[in-house]
Parts: sequence; C-alpha cells; structure tokens
Amino acid sequence: MANNGQSEEAVRWVTLACQLDPEAYVSHWVRQMALHISGQHTVAIEAADKALSVSGRMQGALAILALSCVATGDLASARAVYRE
Repeated sequence: MANNGQSEEAVRWVTLACQLDPEAYVSHWVRQMALHISGQHTVAIEAADKALSVSGRMQGALAILALSCVATGDLASARAVYRE
C-alpha cells in the first residue's frame, strides 16, 4: 500500500496492528517504513524508538531510521545510526 500511493491508508492500518500487538516488531517496523514513505520523516524517527526497542535494534529499523534522518537533514544522526 505504501509504495502504490496509498501511504496514508497504510499508516492507518499498521498503526492499528501496533495497537493490537504492541510488542510485534514487524508491525512497528512497517509503520516506521510507511511513515517514511508518506513523507512523515519526523514521525518515522519517533516511531523508530518503539521498533528498535522491541526488536533489539534490528538492522531494518536502523536503516529506515538513517533514511529518515537524512530526509530531515540530520546527517550527523544518520551517520551515528550507520556506525551502530
């Protein structure tokens, strides 16, 4: 959904999934990706906190976090995430 122009709907659905199972890494990671794709980079950075906390800092969530940092112009944070 997020990649075919329905990113706002994707965000709504995956937010519901996160509410239904707050400890599901995949739901939080997909929410983070949907937010990033929809251009909500600051919110995607905030969403990364939960995805990273439930996953033990999985690489997928770290990669999206770095991309969102770049999109907001925060290159120092993006580099720090890359080094992690």
